[in-house]
Amino acid sequence: MKNSDSWRWAPIAAVAIAAVLVAGGCSPSGDDAGVPEQSAADSRVEGPPAPAVESARSVDGETVRGSADYDYDVASSVVEAAQAARTVVAGTVVSWTEGRAVRDGDDQRLSAVLEVLIDQAFATEEPVETIFVEVQRRGVLVDEAGNVLELDEGASYDERSVSDLENAVPIGTRVLVLAVDAPSDEEIAATGGGQQVVTSWSAPRDGAELVSPLPQGLLFEDADGTYVSGVADQADVEHGQWPAAQQARGTGALFEQLLAELSTELE
Repeated sequence: MKNSDSWRWAPIAAVAIAAVLVAGGCSPSGDDAGVPEQSAADSRVEGPPAPAVESARSVDGETVRGSADYDYDVASSVVEAAQAARTVVAGTVVSWTEGRAVRDGDDQRLSAVLEVLIDQAFATEEPVETIFVEVQRRGVLVDEAGNVLELDEGASYDERSVSDLENAVPIGTRVLVLAVDAPSDEEIAATGGGQQVVTSWSAPRDGAELVSPLPQGLLFEDADGTYVSGVADQADVEHGQWPAAQQARGTGALFEQLLAELSTELE
């Protein structure tokens, strides 16, 4: 179960998620996954109440995922995936905002930033009330001046605006994040190949933390209580010991089952 990244995200991902990106194979990451050194005690972080939604709405995972594919070893359970993460938290979607623009030759990649109010922290080095999750949203071809190039007739870019993402995952949606530190602008430039950040992300306040979700590490609760992948293909989180592989879709409570497994195994 291996995908190749059609947008060639690998140079940035090599900085952010080197623990899980590999050249081939569908085997679980096993002993190669780094286990967080810190205590993984389950804790709650006090903070302002999350924005409420009037009623549960379905999450449109296809819009969030887009067309990019990822080449990595697919973990066979949420616990195994979490062992490669520095931050493992559950919370509520607070906002979607513009993220960075990164140029690599004639490729320019745009991201959005998802703000999450933390309800439960399973593994994190320092307790925080919110985290900011960098989500890749589209890539385009540009000329030397940075102007977007038109594609051949019949072809189109994978256009997903910040508004599209907010419509796909409404404010108030619950989310599980398994992530590592996002690479800084300087780290991206240092990877070589001419990469550079042409638009930086401005942190809304001091101490704001930007993280990169692992491929299997951005999971939204759907209206029926199941869960939807926001990065990797849905099939990558519905095999092996993942709850959706053992129960029929639509039975509900699968998102809660993920949290229960993490609470049990990461104590």
